[in-house]
Amino acid sequence: MNAALSPRPATLDCDLKEIGSWWVRNGIKPGTAAVYLWWIQRFRKYCRKRQLREWRQLTLHGARQFAAWYSRRRRIRRSLAWASARSALQAWANALIALGVSVPPWKVFRPAPAPRVPIIREFIDYRRQHGGVSLRTLQLDQGTSLEFVGFLRLRHRTYRTARLLDVDAFVAKLRRRIGVATLARQLCSVRALLRFLYVSKRLRFDLAASVVGPLLKPDRHPPRALPWPNVRRILQAVECSSPTSCRDYAILLLMSLYGLGGAEVIGLRLEDINWERKTIRICRPKTQSAILLPLLPAAARALVRYFQRGRPASTDHRHVFLRALMPYKPFSGSTAIRHMLTKYGRRAGVTTGSLGSHVLRHSQATRQVELGTPFKVVGDILGHRHPQATSHYTRSAVGRLRDLPLPLPHG
Repeated sequence: MNAALSPRPATLDCDLKEIGSWWVRNGIKPGTAAVYLWWIQRFRKYCRKRQLREWRQLTLHGARQFAAWYSRRRRIRRSLAWASARSALQAWANALIALGVSVPPWKVFRPAPAPRVPIIREFIDYRRQHGGVSLRTLQLDQGTSLEFVGFLRLRHRTYRTARLLDVDAFVAKLRRRIGVATLARQLCSVRALLRFLYVSKRLRFDLAASVVGPLLKPDRHPPRALPWPNVRRILQAVECSSPTSCRDYAILLLMSLYGLGGAEVIGLRLEDINWERKTIRICRPKTQSAILLPLLPAAARALVRYFQRGRPASTDHRHVFLRALMPYKPFSGSTAIRHMLTKYGRRAGVTTGSLGSHVLRHSQATRQVELGTPFKVVGDILGHRHPQATSHYTRSAVGRLRDLPLPLPHG
Protein backbone atom coordinates (compact mmCIF):
# COMPACT_ATOMS: atom_id res chain seq x y z
CA MET A 1 0.00 0.00 0.00
CA ASN A 2 1.27 3.48 -0.83
CA ALA A 3 2.55 5.25 2.25
CA ALA A 4 1.08 8.52 1.04
CA LEU A 5 -2.40 7.00 1.31
CA SER A 6 -2.01 6.11 5.00
CA PRO A 7 -0.52 9.19 6.70
CA ARG A 8 1.40 8.85 9.90
CA PRO A 9 0.44 10.77 13.01
CA ALA A 10 1.13 14.51 13.11
CA THR A 11 4.74 14.29 14.26
CA LEU A 12 8.00 15.27 12.60
CA ASP A 13 10.20 12.57 14.15
CA CYS A 14 11.03 11.25 10.68
CA ASP A 15 14.75 10.56 10.31
CA LEU A 16 16.47 13.48 8.59
CA LYS A 17 18.77 11.03 6.78
CA GLU A 18 15.67 9.52 5.20
CA ILE A 19 14.56 13.02 4.19
CA GLY A 20 17.97 13.73 2.64
CA SER A 21 17.93 10.44 0.72
CA TRP A 22 14.45 11.22 -0.61
CA TRP A 23 15.63 14.62 -1.82
CA VAL A 24 18.60 13.15 -3.66
CA ARG A 25 16.40 10.49 -5.28
CA ASN A 26 14.12 13.24 -6.55
CA GLY A 27 16.78 15.38 -8.17
CA ILE A 28 18.06 17.56 -5.31
CA LYS A 29 21.85 17.86 -5.38
CA PRO A 30 23.66 16.52 -2.28
CA GLY A 31 25.13 19.95 -1.54
CA THR A 32 21.70 21.57 -1.64
CA ALA A 33 20.29 18.80 0.55
CA ALA A 34 23.04 19.45 3.12
CA VAL A 35 22.14 23.15 3.20
CA TYR A 36 18.45 22.30 3.64
CA LEU A 37 19.24 19.98 6.55
CA TRP A 38 21.30 22.72 8.21
CA TRP A 39 18.33 25.10 8.08
CA ILE A 40 15.98 22.41 9.38
CA GLN A 41 18.20 21.89 12.40
CA ARG A 42 18.16 25.66 13.07
CA PHE A 43 14.37 25.62 12.73
CA ARG A 44 13.97 22.73 15.19
CA LYS A 45 16.24 24.48 17.69
CA TYR A 46 14.13 27.62 17.30
CA CYS A 47 10.92 25.68 17.98
CA ARG A 48 12.40 24.00 21.10
CA LYS A 49 13.65 27.28 22.49
CA ARG A 50 10.28 28.98 22.04
CA GLN A 51 8.32 25.85 23.04
CA LEU A 52 6.54 25.65 19.70
CA ARG A 53 5.22 22.55 17.99
CA GLU A 54 7.26 21.91 14.89
CA TRP A 55 4.48 20.48 12.76
CA ARG A 56 2.26 23.50 13.49
CA GLN A 57 5.03 25.92 12.49
CA LEU A 58 5.89 24.12 9.25
CA THR A 59 3.88 26.53 7.11
CA LEU A 60 4.61 29.59 5.03
CA HIS A 61 3.61 31.83 7.95
CA GLY A 62 5.73 29.84 10.39
CA ALA A 63 8.74 29.97 8.07
CA ARG A 64 8.38 33.74 7.79
CA GLN A 65 8.35 34.11 11.59
CA PHE A 66 11.40 31.85 11.90
CA ALA A 67 13.32 33.84 9.27
CA ALA A 68 12.53 37.10 11.06
CA TRP A 69 13.72 35.65 14.39
CA TYR A 70 16.90 34.21 12.88
CA SER A 71 17.82 37.41 11.03
CA ARG A 72 17.49 39.44 14.24
CA ARG A 73 19.50 36.93 16.22
CA ARG A 74 22.33 36.67 13.67
CA ARG A 75 22.11 40.30 12.53
CA ILE A 76 21.84 39.42 8.87
CA ARG A 77 19.53 40.65 6.17
CA ARG A 78 16.02 39.40 6.63
CA SER A 79 15.52 38.79 2.91
CA LEU A 80 18.55 36.48 2.84
CA ALA A 81 17.34 34.41 5.80
CA TRP A 82 13.80 34.31 4.38
CA ALA A 83 14.86 33.04 0.94
CA SER A 84 17.02 30.24 2.36
CA ALA A 85 14.68 29.19 5.18
CA ARG A 86 11.61 29.15 2.94
CA SER A 87 13.23 26.85 0.36
CA ALA A 88 14.53 24.45 3.00
CA LEU A 89 11.36 24.22 5.06
CA GLN A 90 9.10 23.88 2.05
CA ALA A 91 11.31 21.09 0.72
CA TRP A 92 11.06 19.42 4.14
CA ALA A 93 7.27 19.69 4.10
CA ASN A 94 7.07 18.19 0.60
CA ALA A 95 9.31 15.29 1.59
CA LEU A 96 7.28 14.60 4.72
CA ILE A 97 4.05 14.51 2.75
CA ALA A 98 5.60 12.10 0.22
CA LEU A 99 6.78 9.85 3.09
CA GLY A 100 3.29 9.74 4.59
CA VAL A 101 3.62 12.28 7.40
CA SER A 102 0.61 14.53 7.94
CA VAL A 103 1.59 18.21 7.98
CA PRO A 104 -0.54 21.35 7.70
CA PRO A 105 -0.92 22.98 4.27
CA TRP A 106 2.13 25.02 3.40
CA LYS A 107 0.07 27.90 2.04
CA VAL A 108 -3.58 28.41 2.88
CA PHE A 109 -5.63 28.64 -0.30
CA ARG A 110 -7.93 31.64 -0.36
CA PRO A 111 -10.35 31.61 -3.29
CA ALA A 112 -10.83 34.81 -5.22
CA PRO A 113 -13.55 36.91 -3.61
CA ALA A 114 -16.86 36.98 -5.42
CA PRO A 115 -17.86 40.38 -6.80
CA ARG A 116 -19.76 42.43 -4.25
CA VAL A 117 -22.23 43.73 -6.83
CA PRO A 118 -25.03 41.11 -6.93
CA ILE A 119 -25.88 41.64 -10.60
CA ILE A 120 -22.24 41.10 -11.64
CA ARG A 121 -22.14 37.94 -9.54
CA GLU A 122 -25.24 36.65 -11.36
CA PHE A 123 -23.72 37.64 -14.70
CA ILE A 124 -20.49 35.74 -14.04
CA ASP A 125 -22.41 32.65 -12.89
CA TYR A 126 -24.51 32.83 -16.06
CA ARG A 127 -21.42 33.11 -18.24
CA ARG A 128 -19.77 30.20 -16.42
CA GLN A 129 -22.78 27.91 -16.91
CA HIS A 130 -23.93 28.89 -20.40
CA GLY A 131 -21.16 30.85 -22.08
CA GLY A 132 -18.59 28.07 -22.51
CA VAL A 133 -15.75 30.50 -21.81
CA SER A 134 -12.43 30.00 -20.06
CA LEU A 135 -11.49 31.12 -16.57
CA ARG A 136 -9.35 33.90 -18.02
CA THR A 137 -12.33 35.22 -20.00
CA LEU A 138 -14.48 35.18 -16.87
CA GLN A 139 -11.88 37.25 -15.06
CA LEU A 140 -11.83 39.80 -17.88
CA ASP A 141 -15.63 39.90 -17.98
CA GLN A 142 -15.81 40.50 -14.25
CA GLY A 143 -13.25 43.32 -14.26
CA THR A 144 -14.78 45.12 -17.25
CA SER A 145 -18.34 44.74 -15.94
CA LEU A 146 -17.44 46.14 -12.53
CA GLU A 147 -15.74 49.09 -14.21
CA PHE A 148 -18.78 49.69 -16.44
CA VAL A 149 -21.23 49.59 -13.53
CA GLY A 150 -19.01 51.96 -11.56
CA PHE A 151 -18.91 54.30 -14.57
CA LEU A 152 -22.72 54.29 -14.73
CA ARG A 153 -22.86 55.15 -11.04
CA LEU A 154 -20.71 58.24 -11.64
CA ARG A 155 -23.22 59.34 -14.29
CA HIS A 156 -26.06 58.88 -11.77
CA ARG A 157 -27.40 55.87 -13.62
CA THR A 158 -27.84 52.17 -12.94
CA TYR A 159 -27.65 49.10 -15.16
CA ARG A 160 -31.46 49.31 -15.51
CA THR A 161 -31.36 52.82 -16.96
CA ALA A 162 -28.24 52.48 -19.13
CA ARG A 163 -28.32 54.07 -22.60
CA LEU A 164 -26.16 53.85 -25.69
CA LEU A 165 -24.84 57.31 -24.89
CA ASP A 166 -23.46 55.87 -21.66
CA VAL A 167 -21.76 53.07 -23.57
CA ASP A 168 -20.26 55.59 -26.01
CA ALA A 169 -18.92 57.66 -23.12
CA PHE A 170 -17.46 54.53 -21.52
CA VAL A 171 -15.76 53.61 -24.80
CA ALA A 172 -14.29 57.11 -25.11
CA LYS A 173 -12.91 56.83 -21.59
CA LEU A 174 -11.31 53.45 -22.28
CA ARG A 175 -9.82 54.55 -25.59
CA ARG A 176 -7.80 57.25 -23.87
CA ARG A 177 -5.75 54.66 -21.99
CA ILE A 178 -5.85 51.35 -23.90
CA GLY A 179 -5.19 50.19 -27.44
CA VAL A 180 -7.69 49.28 -30.11
CA ALA A 181 -7.31 45.51 -29.74
CA THR A 182 -7.76 45.65 -25.96
CA LEU A 183 -10.75 47.95 -26.39
CA ALA A 184 -12.39 45.46 -28.74
CA ARG A 185 -11.92 42.70 -26.15
CA GLN A 186 -13.42 44.78 -23.33
CA LEU A 187 -16.39 45.74 -25.46
CA CYS A 188 -17.10 42.03 -25.89
CA SER A 189 -17.54 41.86 -22.11
CA VAL A 190 -19.80 44.93 -22.13
CA ARG A 191 -21.85 43.43 -24.93
CA ALA A 192 -22.21 40.15 -23.02
CA LEU A 193 -23.32 42.03 -19.90
CA LEU A 194 -25.94 44.04 -21.79
CA ARG A 195 -27.23 40.90 -23.47
CA PHE A 196 -27.54 39.20 -20.08
CA LEU A 197 -29.42 42.20 -18.66
CA TYR A 198 -31.86 42.11 -21.58
CA VAL A 199 -32.42 38.34 -21.43
CA SER A 200 -32.98 38.49 -17.67
CA LYS A 201 -35.46 41.39 -18.22
CA ARG A 202 -33.39 43.95 -16.34
CA LEU A 203 -33.16 46.10 -19.47
CA ARG A 204 -36.13 47.05 -21.58
CA PHE A 205 -34.21 47.24 -24.86
CA ASP A 206 -31.47 45.04 -26.31
CA LEU A 207 -28.56 47.47 -26.29
CA ALA A 208 -26.04 44.72 -27.02
CA ALA A 209 -27.03 44.59 -30.68
CA SER A 210 -26.08 48.25 -31.07
CA VAL A 211 -22.68 48.09 -29.38
CA VAL A 212 -20.15 48.14 -32.20
CA GLY A 213 -16.49 47.75 -31.42
CA PRO A 214 -13.54 49.04 -33.45
CA LEU A 215 -13.09 47.46 -36.85
CA LEU A 216 -10.36 44.85 -36.59
CA LYS A 217 -9.51 42.38 -39.30
CA PRO A 218 -8.91 39.08 -37.52
CA ASP A 219 -6.24 38.19 -40.08
CA ARG A 220 -4.57 41.59 -40.36
CA HIS A 221 -1.27 39.87 -39.53
CA PRO A 222 -0.26 36.39 -40.69
CA PRO A 223 0.24 33.81 -37.92
CA ARG A 224 3.73 33.93 -36.50
CA ALA A 225 5.23 30.65 -37.67
CA LEU A 226 8.76 29.33 -37.98
CA PRO A 227 10.14 27.56 -41.04
CA TRP A 228 10.04 23.83 -40.38
CA PRO A 229 13.85 23.42 -40.52
CA ASN A 230 14.06 25.89 -37.61
CA VAL A 231 11.58 23.79 -35.63
CA ARG A 232 13.82 20.76 -36.18
CA ARG A 233 16.85 22.71 -35.03
CA ILE A 234 15.10 23.71 -31.81
CA LEU A 235 14.19 20.08 -31.09
CA GLN A 236 17.72 18.93 -31.83
CA ALA A 237 19.06 21.53 -29.38
CA VAL A 238 17.40 19.67 -26.48
CA GLU A 239 19.97 17.09 -25.39
CA CYS A 240 17.74 14.96 -23.09
CA SER A 241 20.62 14.48 -20.67
CA SER A 242 18.75 15.54 -17.52
CA PRO A 243 15.24 15.13 -16.09
CA THR A 244 14.38 18.70 -17.03
CA SER A 245 15.59 18.36 -20.62
CA CYS A 246 13.63 15.09 -21.04
CA ARG A 247 10.50 16.93 -19.96
CA ASP A 248 11.20 19.92 -22.20
CA TYR A 249 11.83 17.72 -25.24
CA ALA A 250 8.57 15.83 -24.72
CA ILE A 251 6.64 19.10 -24.41
CA LEU A 252 8.15 20.72 -27.49
CA LEU A 253 7.83 17.53 -29.56
CA LEU A 254 4.12 17.14 -28.74
CA MET A 255 3.50 20.78 -29.62
CA SER A 256 5.36 20.36 -32.90
CA LEU A 257 3.71 17.07 -33.94
CA TYR A 258 0.12 17.85 -32.95
CA GLY A 259 0.02 21.64 -33.21
CA LEU A 260 -0.77 22.06 -29.52
CA GLY A 261 -0.86 25.38 -27.76
CA GLY A 262 0.76 26.01 -24.40
CA ALA A 263 -2.46 25.58 -22.40
CA GLU A 264 -3.25 22.28 -24.14
CA VAL A 265 0.09 20.63 -23.47
CA ILE A 266 0.32 21.70 -19.80
CA GLY A 267 -3.27 20.53 -19.28
CA LEU A 268 -2.52 17.00 -20.52
CA ARG A 269 -3.32 14.35 -17.89
CA LEU A 270 -2.15 10.78 -17.39
CA GLU A 271 -5.57 9.35 -18.25
CA ASP A 272 -5.50 11.16 -21.60
CA ILE A 273 -2.82 8.75 -22.88
CA ASN A 274 -4.13 5.32 -23.86
CA TRP A 275 -1.08 3.10 -24.33
CA GLU A 276 -3.07 0.04 -25.40
CA ARG A 277 -5.00 1.79 -28.15
CA LYS A 278 -2.08 4.13 -28.94
CA THR A 279 -4.16 7.29 -28.74
CA ILE A 280 -3.82 10.63 -27.00
CA ARG A 281 -6.76 12.77 -25.95
CA ILE A 282 -6.40 16.54 -26.30
CA CYS A 283 -8.79 18.90 -24.51
CA ARG A 284 -9.21 22.36 -25.99
CA PRO A 285 -9.26 24.84 -23.08
CA LYS A 286 -11.39 27.46 -24.86
CA THR A 287 -14.24 25.23 -26.00
CA GLN A 288 -13.72 22.35 -23.53
CA SER A 289 -14.06 20.00 -26.51
CA ALA A 290 -11.82 16.94 -26.83
CA ILE A 291 -10.22 15.32 -29.84
CA LEU A 292 -8.68 11.85 -30.04
CA LEU A 293 -5.41 11.67 -31.97
CA PRO A 294 -3.06 8.75 -32.73
CA LEU A 295 -0.10 8.42 -30.39
CA LEU A 296 2.76 8.71 -32.86
CA PRO A 297 5.86 6.55 -32.21
CA ALA A 298 8.15 9.57 -31.73
CA ALA A 299 5.76 11.08 -29.19
CA ALA A 300 5.42 7.75 -27.37
CA ARG A 301 9.21 7.36 -27.09
CA ALA A 302 9.61 10.89 -25.77
CA LEU A 303 6.86 10.37 -23.17
CA VAL A 304 8.29 7.04 -22.03
CA ARG A 305 11.73 8.58 -21.61
CA TYR A 306 10.23 11.44 -19.60
CA PHE A 307 8.25 9.05 -17.36
CA GLN A 308 11.36 6.96 -16.73
CA ARG A 309 13.94 9.71 -16.25
CA GLY A 310 12.24 13.04 -15.71
CA ARG A 311 8.84 12.88 -14.03
CA PRO A 312 8.94 12.93 -10.20
CA ALA A 313 7.81 9.58 -8.83
CA SER A 314 6.50 10.82 -5.49
CA THR A 315 3.60 13.02 -6.54
CA ASP A 316 -0.16 12.64 -6.53
CA HIS A 317 -0.77 15.07 -9.40
CA ARG A 318 -2.36 13.57 -12.49
CA HIS A 319 -0.95 16.11 -14.93
CA VAL A 320 1.66 14.66 -17.25
CA PHE A 321 4.11 17.54 -17.11
CA LEU A 322 5.20 18.90 -13.74
CA ARG A 323 7.68 21.44 -12.50
CA ALA A 324 11.22 20.13 -12.12
CA LEU A 325 11.69 21.70 -8.68
CA MET A 326 9.78 21.08 -5.48
CA PRO A 327 6.93 21.38 -4.95
CA TYR A 328 6.23 19.14 -7.94
CA LYS A 329 3.11 20.82 -9.28
CA PRO A 330 1.61 21.40 -12.73
CA PHE A 331 2.52 24.56 -14.59
CA SER A 332 0.28 27.49 -13.72
CA GLY A 333 0.49 29.06 -17.19
CA SER A 334 2.15 28.94 -20.57
CA THR A 335 4.90 31.39 -19.60
CA ALA A 336 7.19 28.43 -18.88
CA ILE A 337 6.66 27.19 -22.45
CA ARG A 338 7.77 30.53 -23.83
CA HIS A 339 10.90 30.39 -21.66
CA MET A 340 11.67 26.89 -22.99
CA LEU A 341 11.35 28.00 -26.60
CA THR A 342 13.51 31.06 -25.99
CA LYS A 343 16.17 29.00 -24.24
CA TYR A 344 16.46 26.25 -26.85
CA GLY A 345 15.88 28.64 -29.74
CA ARG A 346 18.87 30.69 -28.62
CA ARG A 347 20.91 27.51 -28.29
CA ALA A 348 19.90 26.46 -31.81
CA GLY A 349 20.62 29.90 -33.24
CA VAL A 350 16.94 30.59 -34.00
CA THR A 351 16.58 34.19 -32.91
CA THR A 352 14.30 35.57 -35.63
CA GLY A 353 10.56 35.68 -35.27
CA SER A 354 8.36 35.33 -32.22
CA LEU A 355 8.95 32.38 -29.90
CA GLY A 356 5.68 32.56 -28.00
CA SER A 357 3.79 29.57 -26.67
CA HIS A 358 1.72 29.27 -29.91
CA VAL A 359 4.55 29.48 -32.42
CA LEU A 360 4.89 25.69 -32.78
CA ARG A 361 1.13 25.38 -33.25
CA HIS A 362 1.23 27.95 -36.05
CA SER A 363 4.30 26.31 -37.53
CA GLN A 364 2.64 22.89 -37.71
CA ALA A 365 -0.55 24.33 -39.22
CA THR A 366 1.43 26.28 -41.81
CA ARG A 367 3.46 23.19 -42.67
CA GLN A 368 0.32 21.12 -43.23
CA VAL A 369 -1.12 23.79 -45.52
CA GLU A 370 2.18 23.85 -47.43
CA LEU A 371 1.97 20.07 -47.87
CA GLY A 372 -1.54 20.35 -49.30
CA THR A 373 -3.45 18.81 -46.39
CA PRO A 374 -7.20 19.54 -46.71
CA PHE A 375 -8.35 22.46 -44.59
CA LYS A 376 -10.99 20.30 -42.91
CA VAL A 377 -8.33 17.91 -41.61
CA VAL A 378 -6.09 20.74 -40.41
CA GLY A 379 -9.04 22.45 -38.73
CA ASP A 380 -10.11 19.26 -36.96
CA ILE A 381 -6.60 18.69 -35.59
CA LEU A 382 -6.33 22.28 -34.39
CA GLY A 383 -9.84 22.20 -32.89
CA HIS A 384 -11.26 24.96 -35.08
CA ARG A 385 -15.03 25.27 -35.24
CA HIS A 386 -15.15 27.37 -38.41
CA PRO A 387 -13.19 27.01 -41.67
CA GLN A 388 -12.32 30.73 -41.58
CA ALA A 389 -10.06 30.12 -38.60
CA THR A 390 -8.08 27.56 -40.59
CA SER A 391 -7.96 29.66 -43.76
CA HIS A 392 -6.01 32.18 -41.70
CA TYR A 393 -2.94 29.99 -42.24
CA THR A 394 -3.04 30.21 -46.02
CA ARG A 395 -1.30 33.60 -45.83
CA SER A 396 1.65 31.95 -44.04
CA ALA A 397 2.05 29.21 -46.63
CA VAL A 398 4.64 31.16 -48.58
CA GLY A 399 5.54 28.23 -50.79
CA ARG A 400 2.02 27.94 -52.18
CA LEU A 401 1.54 31.70 -52.38
CA ARG A 402 4.48 31.98 -54.77
CA ASP A 403 2.43 30.13 -57.40
CA LEU A 404 -0.44 32.62 -57.22
CA PRO A 405 1.01 35.93 -58.49
CA LEU A 406 0.61 36.59 -62.20
CA PRO A 407 3.79 36.97 -64.23
CA LEU A 408 4.85 40.52 -65.04
CA PRO A 409 4.36 41.47 -68.68
CA HIS A 410 7.53 42.11 -70.65
CA GLY A 411 7.53 45.43 -72.34
